[in-house]
Amino acid sequence: MTAFDRDVIGEAVRLFEGRAISAAEADELYAKYGSREDFLGELWFRRGALARSPGLAEIVERAREAALQRDDKSGPLPGEGAERAFYEDLFARLDRSQPTALYVPRWSGVAAATRCLFPQTVPIPAAPTRHPDDLDAAKIAFYADLLLASGIRHFVISGGDNFHHALIRSVLQQDSEIRFDLVWHSNYLQIGEEHAGGLFWRWLSAHEDGLITRIGVTKSGFDGFLRQLGVDAVGLPQFVPIDPERLGPGKAADVAGIWLSGSSSYRKLPHAMIAAVKAMGSFYLKGSGLGAEGLALVSALDVPFLQVFEDPIPYERLLREIPTTAVSFYVTISECSPMLPIESFAQGVPCLIGPSSHLFRDHALLREMLVVEQPYNPGLIADMGVAAVAHRADLLAAYSRYNQEVEVQAREALARFLA
Repeated sequence: MTAFDRDVIGEAVRLFEGRAISAAEADELYAKYGSREDFLGELWFRRGALARSPGLAEIVERAREAALQRDDKSGPLPGEGAERAFYEDLFARLDRSQPTALYVPRWSGVAAATRCLFPQTVPIPAAPTRHPDDLDAAKIAFYADLLLASGIRHFVISGGDNFHHALIRSVLQQDSEIRFDLVWHSNYLQIGEEHAGGLFWRWLSAHEDGLITRIGVTKSGFDGFLRQLGVDAVGLPQFVPIDPERLGPGKAADVAGIWLSGSSSYRKLPHAMIAAVKAMGSFYLKGSGLGAEGLALVSALDVPFLQVFEDPIPYERLLREIPTTAVSFYVTISECSPMLPIESFAQGVPCLIGPSSHLFRDHALLREMLVVEQPYNPGLIADMGVAAVAHRADLLAAYSRYNQEVEVQAREALARFLA
């Protein structure tokens, strides 16, 4: 066990359970679970995903107890018995007659969008600590068996990683009547990236070969582009219901939040936003996913801050942190349908965005006050941030009405996509 492993385990316990542990206790946890990754996966189940799903914790506990009795007969994969029990109980709670969306929890933005849009969702792999590219043929076959055994006849792949192709083929080879669709969360710019571009062309081939029936897209207008290529495509607006209780007075008046997923080294740079907080005078910064260079800039500019993290924070903590700020900055240069701005508004905090998405474009007040047309202009971001805080009540009221309209559009689009 390395010092890094020990520190990660200690910090994870502090974040998820709110308690500090000694180095000796961290060593014991490492020894108990066999690796840092396995421990984090267990912690995510118990303090992350389970905390969001009332009743699921009890089901998982029963599944774990049953799995302990079956592990000797569970097959060759380590932990497969417990994982199979988890999925069997999860699928048992779903309506087999309804479409079910599959997502990779490691991709936090896609995961959040999927859970908001689809009534039934299943994470594969189960924990965000597992990278989908690490799934081997045996593991993919394991997941294919689970999908076939579920009795569900319509699956939606939300995101679209490499392993999904093999998963679909494995299922269809055994039951060709099961339907698969795809929700694609990337945009034009990312077609030029080696990884995303390669996946995009693979999915076009999968549609042409009949592996998937329809492609849903979150980038406004991208569906029209795909239809010109002969693809059956539907645009899917994203939304998060806003809690009316969040429309009351805010908890902070002088804190700006920058919350990045850490998924890009150039499309979501924090530097202009960090400089903007410095230019806001009396404001403090909270942020995560800023990267090493972002933290260096905070130090170099002597930006007043409360908490800043190099890496992204867990989704559950993000939703707790946003309400402790007065305004969110998500001024990026390339987006499809970004989740952070609508998640911020759902928590009662206005959010500034860059000019590359469709958000707020059809609403005069929100467009004027929230869309930063010069995303690398710290002075402009600062001025608009201060104005957003001053007009918080007006912005939240306008956004609440706007979001209701988007939700209607989203549900109608989803019905067309799944038809």
